[in-house]
Amino acid sequence: MQHLHAVCSAVEELGTCISSNEGTFPLAFVAFRLEQVAAEVWPRPHMTSSSARSMAVGCDNHNKAFGTPLIVSSLSRSCNGSVLALLRAYELLLGRHVAGVSDAEVSSTRMRHQLLAGLFMQCSMAAEELSGVQLGLAADDSYDAGHGTPESLLRTSTKLAVGTDPTTARQMGYLAEACERFALEAHRLGGVAGEELAKSFDDLRRRL
Repeated sequence: MQHLHAVCSAVEELGTCISSNEGTFPLAFVAFRLEQVAAEVWPRPHMTSSSARSMAVGCDNHNKAFGTPLIVSSLSRSCNGSVLALLRAYELLLGRHVAGVSDAEVSSTRMRHQLLAGLFMQCSMAAEELSGVQLGLAADDSYDAGHGTPESLLRTSTKLAVGTDPTTARQMGYLAEACERFALEAHRLGGVAGEELAKSFDDLRRRL
């Protein structure tokens, strides 16, 4: 874990300096390497495609996620707090669409669980952030229109329920769809850990 702390600190410092585009700071690739460090499956010297496949099979019985809060926090700060950018990076990894990351590396149960655990934390952060935006908008409207009267508080509750801000509502919808996709992926992993993750995604989706 001490090694992971050091690597995350270096990534955070580097990302805040050069994360202006994918060419200078390939977020998905960097995220995957951090997740591999946490799972203790990287670095591996002189790794070939056959040894990567062997490693993937060997990791299937060890599907507990490690270091997720540290990794997500560091990556989020490295990309200026853009939770949606980080979500897209992890989605690319799950879809096996990241240059420099082989199918064998990303296909093991252990690594997919590691990635999904990171995605759940990101979805939770995004939901909290969007709820805060809605609350702020509704509170402003309540203060301007009703000056804090009980009737204005009722209007505030209604706004929070229906999500009248179009941008926030779209982002909430995207997040709910993402949670549904990730829950299905977690179900496919199977096992206790996979089912627990699937339930967590389902519970979060219902709260959105």
